[in-house]
Amino acid sequence: MDRAVEFRMKNPNAFEKAKSLTKDFDTLAKIYDNILLFNIYMRAECQRYAELAEALWNLKGDSILIYFAEINLYGIFTNDAYLNFCRNINGKIEDEELNTISVYQLVMSGKKQKLVFMCTDIDYTRKMCDYARDCFGEAASSTKKQITVNISCNDENEITSAYNKLYNYVREKKDFQCCESMKQVQLLQKFQHDYREYEFSDSIAASNFEELTKILKSVSVVQGDIHIIINNNGVIGNNNVVTINNKDTAKNWIRENPPAEREKTTEYYKRYSSAIKNPVADNQFGKLIRENGYENIKSNSVRYWKKI
Repeated sequence: MDRAVEFRMKNPNAFEKAKSLTKDFDTLAKIYDNILLFNIYMRAECQRYAELAEALWNLKGDSILIYFAEINLYGIFTNDAYLNFCRNINGKIEDEELNTISVYQLVMSGKKQKLVFMCTDIDYTRKMCDYARDCFGEAASSTKKQITVNISCNDENEITSAYNKLYNYVREKKDFQCCESMKQVQLLQKFQHDYREYEFSDSIAASNFEELTKILKSVSVVQGDIHIIINNNGVIGNNNVVTINNKDTAKNWIRENPPAEREKTTEYYKRYSSAIKNPVADNQFGKLIRENGYENIKSNSVRYWKKI
């Protein structure tokens, strides 16, 4: 509590911004101790949350949910927005204004994701990466205690099946020490949300979209323009191209169905996504609403839209 009070006295502007997100004294103290990171976080193009349950509730589509351990806050990013954030952080690290930070990607159960498992003994990390590469024929990379295999798992059954396949592969090699060091990344739960927490600090070094895609633990589904190519016989071919832009569709829907007075952001997005066949992600949707002259207001832990 003393650090939070000192924060309010010595940096009132940043304190008010932090207080708009959380009133937790421990979090306020962590923000005060990492004010540069907090300022970059506040300038980033993302949805900001202090409560995990709220962040998980608002995670949609191919958005990336990041936990910033140093300031105990969460952010929901698009790929582009997170890449920009990484570039800003990298500049501060290179200038020695900021130490390396600890970030984690939270991925919901049921979300298409890569195989990630723990290696509890650092001496076997390199060996386990080699085993994973040989077992699946795909690249494997490591962070502090986790190894990521670049294969795509569609659901919990496929995650378990892939892990068991690798474990049996290593066991057949009679490398029992490596087997002993293998552990699954367990599902965590917050209310009705099941998710996994993956080490993601290596993403800070990403300088382009290709590098970020390799590091991401979730597997993105391409969004944006959908190109449908149909020939004169109604068979897929090369003659006529019809382009459906889901952002334009969202813009038109917002103009025709503006938010009601103090309509909750979650309810408005739910109303939109249930009416449109190919909805944009909620963070992209929020940006389009702002472009139409609305601002996001938070009152009593509830966010709603208000006409500017």
